[in-house]
Amino acid sequence: MADGYVVDSATLRKAGDGIVAVTDELHHDISAWAGDQQGATGANQGFSSAQAVADCEAGWEQALSVLGADLAAAGDTLSLNASNYATTEQHIVGRFRPI
Repeated sequence: MADGYVVDSATLRKAGDGIVAVTDELHHDISAWAGDQQGATGANQGFSSAQAVADCEAGWEQALSVLGADLAAAGDTLSLNASNYATTEQHIVGRFRPI
């Protein structure tokens, strides 16, 4: 095998699907822990730390949601590229005919 990289559509599709699966898990995890700080808010009403904790959680939730959306888009794009790769390769191979 020559130096370099070897890519095929099945590998690209598998990678894209894997990325989307990770983002689905991320979204589920965000939903599972979002709002956890609200239980402590009533106990900490006299402290400014309650608002700081809420702000911190909201910031992480926003950042992870944006990251998840970007990753999902990248995974979908990779899967679409895998399909385009396979179609293009089939088209090119079909143009080569024995003489």
